[in-house]
Amino acid sequence: MAELPSMRQLRYFVALAEMRHFRRAAEAVGISQPSLSLQIGNLEELLGTQLIERGRGPVTLTPVGREVLTLARRTLDDAQGILDVTAAMRGGLSGTRRLGASPSLGPYLLPRLVGQLHKAFPDLRLYIRERVPRQLREELLDGTHDMILS
Repeated sequence: MAELPSMRQLRYFVALAEMRHFRRAAEAVGISQPSLSLQIGNLEELLGTQLIERGRGPVTLTPVGREVLTLARRTLDDAQGILDVTAAMRGGLSGTRRLGASPSLGPYLLPRLVGQLHKAFPDLRLYIRERVPRQLREELLDGTHDMILS
C-alpha cells in the first residue's frame, strides 16, 4: 500500500492554495517559509506530481493541484468532523457545525438563535451559509451542511 499524505501536509497545501503566497501561508499555519516549502515538496514527491506552479507572483495550482485541493479540503473537513463528533459525545454540543439557511429565514431567525446557542453551548462554532432552498437540500445531501433552515 502506498504511503498516504499526512493531515499536516494537506493543511499546509490548503493554506498555500488559499493564500497563494508561501510566506503568508507559512505564517497562517505557524511554521517557517522554508519548512512549508519542504513539506509541499515532500507532498508533491509522495504523490508523484506537481501541485503548484512555481515562479514570480502568486502561487497557482496545476490542474492536478486543483483536484487535490478539493479532496484535501474534504479530507480535512471530515477529520474535523471526527473530532467534533467525539467532543460532542463527551459532553455538550461543541465543535464546528455547518448550517445552511435560506435568505427568507436566515436573517430573521438566526440573530436570536445564534445568541441563544452561544450562551448554551460556548464551545460550539457555527459556519453559516445562505443559499436558496433547492441548493440547501442538495448541499445537505452531499455533506456541505450538517443542518439546514429552509
